[in-house]
Amino acid sequence: MNHFFKILLILLFLGVGSFVTAQSKSLDITYLLVDLSAQKVYVITNQVVVKEMKCSTGLPDTPTPVGTFRIVHKGSWLWSKQFQVGVKYWSAFTKNGQFLFHSVPTDPKGIPNPVSISKLGKPASHGCIRLNINDAKWIYDHIKISTRVVIRP
Repeated sequence: MNHFFKILLILLFLGVGSFVTAQSKSLDITYLLVDLSAQKVYVITNQVVVKEMKCSTGLPDTPTPVGTFRIVHKGSWLWSKQFQVGVKYWSAFTKNGQFLFHSVPTDPKGIPNPVSISKLGKPASHGCIRLNINDAKWIYDHIKISTRVVIRP
């Protein structure tokens, strides 16, 4: 038996094949695509839409920025003194933290505002991307820091 095949058999016996499989799984390319005209957020993995979420993005006077960004930090709760509302499960996608994915606005006890819920699917925010609480939590739980965010008109 030739030397190359002996080494190949030893490597396969030692489980190098499973190492290659594990490596290829970690190469999944996931990003978030925000379609402003559709008011939708898509989770895309290896060019396949794996999740779709209805959202509310910025109003004309306070638009959501268009371009490519990265998730830079996250938190489970935030109270805005400026707007006197809370948001759950936020994920910032600009360096200064000005723009976030987050739940619809809530009261101080975390109860969502019914009017904001009814506006999902229409522009309604000051530039952030509002989601229902379950979708905001899904992004918070599953999308890693540094994940790419693409926002298109």
